[in-house]
Amino acid sequence: MRQTHNRNSSGKFCKVSLQDKFWCNVRVSDANQCWEWTAPVCGGEKYGRFYDNNRRIQAHIASWVIHNGPVDEGKFVLHKCDNPLCVNPNHLFIGTASDNMRDMVAKGRFVGGTKLKEGEVWLIKILLKSKLLYQKDIAKMFRVNRNTITAINVGKRWEKVQL
Repeated sequence: MRQTHNRNSSGKFCKVSLQDKFWCNVRVSDANQCWEWTAPVCGGEKYGRFYDNNRRIQAHIASWVIHNGPVDEGKFVLHKCDNPLCVNPNHLFIGTASDNMRDMVAKGRFVGGTKLKEGEVWLIKILLKSKLLYQKDIAKMFRVNRNTITAINVGKRWEKVQL
């Protein structure tokens, strides 16, 4: 079992297994219910995560590995329950990138193909400049990916639209 170092309550370093680090952040309930990741999630991500030896690990992937073994290259761990904080292995399955996209569309989470108009980009640039909203919130408003808002913000997209 992989060991990592953590500080104990007195501030001294102690060895903590990857599984112990995982399980201390999971609220386990009935086998049919979601087992929720309880540690904070950072940034715009909705998925639980933690660190092991400076390597970021998504909680649902760690759950799959703990219960079923490694994930093959090019494969993804997907949620049947559509709850990104769920780590219940009964709610997880393996799929490809295509499977993931089909699953997103089937569950109504994919807002693809939205074309921004010049006026919308102008408004996005005003909102970005004002710093009144986070980029993730602007993305939701305009039904686009946050990466699109970032690209507009740094001038990689829609550079012709000036304020």
